[in-house]
Amino acid sequence: MPHGATGWVGLATLLAFVAAALFPAHRLLVRLPDRLRPGFRASAWLRAHRAIGGLALVLACIHVGARWPRGSTGLVLLSLLVLSLASAALIELLVKQIPRLLTERLRVSEPAALVPARVAQLAEEARTLAAGFPPAARQAFDTGVAPQLAALRVRLRPPAPAEVAAPVAAIEAAWPAVTDLERETLDDLRTLLREKLELDTQHGLEGALGLARLAHALVSGALIGLAAVHGSSFWIY
Repeated sequence: MPHGATGWVGLATLLAFVAAALFPAHRLLVRLPDRLRPGFRASAWLRAHRAIGGLALVLACIHVGARWPRGSTGLVLLSLLVLSLASAALIELLVKQIPRLLTERLRVSEPAALVPARVAQLAEEARTLAAGFPPAARQAFDTGVAPQLAALRVRLRPPAPAEVAAPVAAIEAAWPAVTDLERETLDDLRTLLREKLELDTQHGLEGALGLARLAHALVSGALIGLAAVHGSSFWIY
């Protein structure tokens, strides 16, 4: 059993961390029929996660008496707590910024599950456009545009206009004489390249959010596990 007020506060801190860690369970609840989850709202679950996490932080401060921890275990617990808070803050930032970027800075976006298929389609459409290019223009396409369309890449910012224009401009420069119809083809190729780079950006941002969530889960799990070991050692001995 806990010893004294400090021990009981430590136990309450651990229980609060465990309760906050139940947040991923909401993904299981949303799959249940409505009659089995009356009044369930994912947003309310998220608010509860934040509130309980904040309560756990306050209880942890009370438990240590707002003093710098002594010993290696205390320092590791503090480090894990800081990393957990930092990863949570990063998740909050990405959750707010990614939708804004997708709607305000990117012209196209796709559901994450459909992005690989769309990238493959863009590459095929570009190869079709390039099939009739003169040899020098086709070489410029193969070296400047085709590699960027070949596979999904990780980007964390929207493409700059020059990143889209420069590879296509190199193709146009290698073309002996560009007619109006051929210039339309190059415009279509430029559109395909811009869409691919924007899908790379979407992929990168969503991947960063996934990594932040994974890091938060791993760090928080380690924090709870070590806190449980730390507390049980005092209660037993």
